[in-house]
Amino acid sequence: MKKLFTLLAFMVAFNATSLADVVIDGKTYVADTIIHRQVGPGMMHSVIRLPDFPMNVYIMEMDNTNPNNRIETTFSKGRLGQLEYIEDAMVRNRTATKRPIAACNANFWVTTASTVWANFMLNYPCGGVVRNDTVVVSSNTNVDQWCGGPGNTGAMAVDKEGRLYGGRWSWSCTARSEKVLNGAPQVIASVNRRAITGEMALFNEAYGQKRLFADNWISYGETGDNETTNVFLCLKEGYDWAVGKDMVFTVMRKSHRDCSALGENTGYDACLACTGATKELMGSLEKGDEIIINLSLTTADPGGERITPEIENLVEGNATVMYHGELTDRNYNESYNSNVYSRTAYGTNAEGTHLYMIVIDKSLSPDYGRSVGATTAQMCQLLKCLIPDVYNVVNYDAGGSALMYVDGDYVNTSTENTARRVSCGWMMEAVGEEDNEIASIAFADYKVKMPVFTSYTPVIWGYNARGEIVDHDVKGFTISCDEAMGEADGSTFVAGGIPMQGTITATLNGMTASMNVVTLGAEPKIMIKPTIVVDDRPYPIEVISQSDGETYYYKPTMLDWTVDDTSVARVVNGSLYGMSNGTTGIHCQIGDLTDEAEVSVEMSDVPYRYEPWTDWDLKSSGHKNLTLGEDGVLNYTYGTSRAAYMSLNKEVRLFGLPDEVGFSFKSDLPVERIVVDMRNLNLPKANTVIYTAEDGAFAANEEHILKFDLDYWGGVESVSTYPLTLRSIRFEMEKGHEIGDHSIELGELFTHYHVMSNVDGDIDGNGLVDVDDVNAMINIVLGLDNNYRKLLKADLNGSNIVDVDDVNALINIILNQ
Repeated sequence: MKKLFTLLAFMVAFNATSLADVVIDGKTYVADTIIHRQVGPGMMHSVIRLPDFPMNVYIMEMDNTNPNNRIETTFSKGRLGQLEYIEDAMVRNRTATKRPIAACNANFWVTTASTVWANFMLNYPCGGVVRNDTVVVSSNTNVDQWCGGPGNTGAMAVDKEGRLYGGRWSWSCTARSEKVLNGAPQVIASVNRRAITGEMALFNEAYGQKRLFADNWISYGETGDNETTNVFLCLKEGYDWAVGKDMVFTVMRKSHRDCSALGENTGYDACLACTGATKELMGSLEKGDEIIINLSLTTADPGGERITPEIENLVEGNATVMYHGELTDRNYNESYNSNVYSRTAYGTNAEGTHLYMIVIDKSLSPDYGRSVGATTAQMCQLLKCLIPDVYNVVNYDAGGSALMYVDGDYVNTSTENTARRVSCGWMMEAVGEEDNEIASIAFADYKVKMPVFTSYTPVIWGYNARGEIVDHDVKGFTISCDEAMGEADGSTFVAGGIPMQGTITATLNGMTASMNVVTLGAEPKIMIKPTIVVDDRPYPIEVISQSDGETYYYKPTMLDWTVDDTSVARVVNGSLYGMSNGTTGIHCQIGDLTDEAEVSVEMSDVPYRYEPWTDWDLKSSGHKNLTLGEDGVLNYTYGTSRAAYMSLNKEVRLFGLPDEVGFSFKSDLPVERIVVDMRNLNLPKANTVIYTAEDGAFAANEEHILKFDLDYWGGVESVSTYPLTLRSIRFEMEKGHEIGDHSIELGELFTHYHVMSNVDGDIDGNGLVDVDDVNAMINIVLGLDNNYRKLLKADLNGSNIVDVDDVNALINIILNQ
């Protein structure tokens, strides 16, 4: 027996940088493990990138010996002939005692281009499907063969004991009754496909289509008597659907060309549709007679042991591309496999205890970069390097159908960039009653490479005792680290100044999790460039560095700061303060690492500033004769064309850091909506917000004040929002009015500011600078909310006088904000 060597064990053996060599077509590539984490009981999810190929590989591994998980087939909303998104299938299959965690697409399926098959199997899986002991679709019959028939294709199956099988299969389907030829087995040619002349077909609840079991197949190339004798059956008490053992049914009635519904609450579990000679044979059965049906699959790979297990779930692909650890000729004798595509495949180890779901992209991933796809031979070579335990691999539908869904989201990028509905797939499920109590924790990240001196606050996942994720963002943990690595600050790790490798550990209520961290040298970068616009409110300066596409932040108090002109701005404890209007350079240094930026201080000395309506460019569609006077009156001739509008365009760079921006207007016609385009340094392209009135339109002949939602452009608390640049205001008038001359009276465009300049110490105006004035100053500087203001007094040490200790405490409070 081959030694068990799973993906999990292999990844643990990776070095600290998670790099490994793989050989494909004689060339060596470096494989970088980007993600490797537990997502369910005995379930591991990995993302691996080969940057020089380039290739993005997604793998799900499940240890099927774990009693808390299982594998289940899902198909087309539970009724053949439909397609379904994988995420919808996972929601639909969720119950109180099973929770789908991961899934991939499976079978190829019948499209409108599938000639004859499209007439009776549109959207059906092409190959065989078994779901929870029930044959949904049989494998290829002699007449309806796809891809060379079952002797050529491959399927992945799991039996009642949880053992996995991957390879070729032979199907055996029979019905027998003592009243028919003394119990001699009669061949059932297909399940839920069609009743061809001279054959007998079985139909069950999955058929799900309101049409005859044999729709005049003559028009599809069949000849002869095509009317069926339909024998409706119910499972005998004590028997259930099964694959690999006898099922006993009771005859309920017979009919001709009748398509009664089948399944729960219909009165019938199945129907045998008989044509040709089978009509007379099965026609001898009467109500109450018993009939034994056996649907079995037997392994059929050359040189392999022939086994007929009790199959619980099965999906069939186009080919077994690896058998007993060796690549098969099916990698090369079919263009679908020898050409480069995205890929979906299922694999298993020799013992049949581990399932591997594999997806390879042929697309551009926004997270990992371009992936060029692979042939099945390249896929198998890769898997033999990544998963030495892999033994049998079956290839499935790819292209836009190649999808992997894990823990609530698609993890790969399909060729269509969006998910496609598919006919069927396999799901990995957690089973048992729901348990939301955290029993262990783990880092969401697999690895971290971060610049020296930067900080990292990890996301911690919480798992129940079975290994299911019950919390994707655990709070309350603390971080510890190797002393040489840096220092821990609550839930944050701050790297030291020496590039090195070490371990950080998260602890929560006695539970611990550790992760390897690599620190490396990287230049700091002050955000935002080229110029930060500030006022006199403190701005904790954001200084970042990037590694592996991730952004890490320096703690600003750890950096040494210098300012070229301290009369314009100052940096205190890592926070930037504007002192007077102007521009100056600021510089930061930590160790040998430095960066610089310019600061523009813009503090308004008045609470409101106004922008006149002069030199605006007017554009319109549908309306004519637009004019805008210096008095702000917009005159126009109303039109009735579709999608009519009037647009005022001008690049208006707004001064400083306004708290509010807006304008007032009065229109003699109702305004349906107003569209505002405004930009900032982070959003340099068109960023529009649509404003509408609560009752559907801004009423005519009423003054309205429109204040822009600054949160959309970053928010008034974020310095990176500023400077703001207004680009256009567009009016869309309510439709249905007669053509004629109309106007909109525009109030000045206003900006409102927080004003701190030239504050008089006698704030309450009683002629003295007293305790009440100091309290007011505290509130102004700190911007505290009203409830806290009532608690904070100038006498901070409780000595009943405002003394030197109080002043020192006040200074510390202000500087630490």
